[in-house]
Amino acid sequence: MRDYSLVIFGATGFTGQYVVEEVARIAEEENITWAIAGRNVEKLSTLLQNVEKTTGNSFKDVGIIKADVGDSNSLCEMAMKGKIVLNCVGPYRFYGEAVVKACVEHATSYVDISGEPQFLERMQLEYNTAAHENNCYIVGACGFDSIPADMGTCFLDEKFGGQVNSIETFQNIKSKKGPHWNFATWQSAIYAFAYANELKPLRKKLFPEKLPELKPKLKSRGILHYNPLVGSWCLPFPGSDRSVVMRSQQYFYAKERKRPIQMAEYIQRSSLTDVILMVLMGVIFGLLSSFKFGRSLLEKVN
Repeated sequence: MRDYSLVIFGATGFTGQYVVEEVARIAEEENITWAIAGRNVEKLSTLLQNVEKTTGNSFKDVGIIKADVGDSNSLCEMAMKGKIVLNCVGPYRFYGEAVVKACVEHATSYVDISGEPQFLERMQLEYNTAAHENNCYIVGACGFDSIPADMGTCFLDEKFGGQVNSIETFQNIKSKKGPHWNFATWQSAIYAFAYANELKPLRKKLFPEKLPELKPKLKSRGILHYNPLVGSWCLPFPGSDRSVVMRSQQYFYAKERKRPIQMAEYIQRSSLTDVILMVLMGVIFGLLSSFKFGRSLLEKVN
C-alpha cells in the first residue's frame, strides 16, 4: 500500500511550483493524496505555506519527502511512497535517468515534462521491458512539449472520418511577460542541439523497420515563408513536438500497422525583421552548441 497517489519531485523548481499550485487546486475534489519532494525540506515547507496562503486551503496532510538525484537511496524511498512520481527536475539528459530507474525498480509509474527527444527515446529503449515486467508506466513529454501536438494529431485522426495524410501546425506564442526560458529549459535546448546526432542510431534500435514512403509527400515550406492562412511569417519550429509525434506514429505503424501521418510544425513571427533575427540567432546558437566552449558561453547567457 502506497502512502500517496502522487509525488511531485522538484517541487520548488521553476516548473514544479506551478505543478504544485495546480495539484493543490484539484487534489481535494479529485480525492488525490499527494506529497512534494526535493533536496531542501525547508524550501518545500515554505512552498506549501505559500500555496496555503494563495488558495486558502490547509495542506497539513500533504507529505514532504527529502530526495536528491545524487542519492539513489533517497530516490528509491521516494518511489516506494507514491503510486506515481511526477518528475520536474531537468535537464532530463543529466538528471532524469536516476529517477526513471528508481521508479521502474519499485513498480512506480513515472511522468515527466521532458522535451528532450534523446532522453525520451533512450528511456523507452532501455527501460520499456523492465517497466512492462513490473507493471508500471514511464510517460514522457507531458508538458507543452508535446501534448498539444501529439494528442492533437491522434484526436484529428480519430475524428476526421477518413485517412489523414499530413498535418501542419502553426504555433503562435503570446505572453504578457514576454518570452522567458528557465535555465533548465535553456540548457536542455543547448545539449539537444549539441548531440542531435545521437537520435538516428537510437531510432534505428527503437524502431528497426522504416516507415513506408507516403504519397502525396508533405513538402517542406523551407526555412522561411509567409503563410496567408495564419497571416504571418513562419519558420520551422525547432522544438521536440515533431519528434514526439513521429515516435507515436512509428509505434502505431510497428504495432498496429496503421498508415503513418506526416507532420510539420512552424512557428509564427509578427514581422519579416523578427524572423530574420530569429534565423540569425538560431545559426549562432547552433554553432555555439557544437563545441564545449560555446556551450559554456550559452549557459552563462540565460
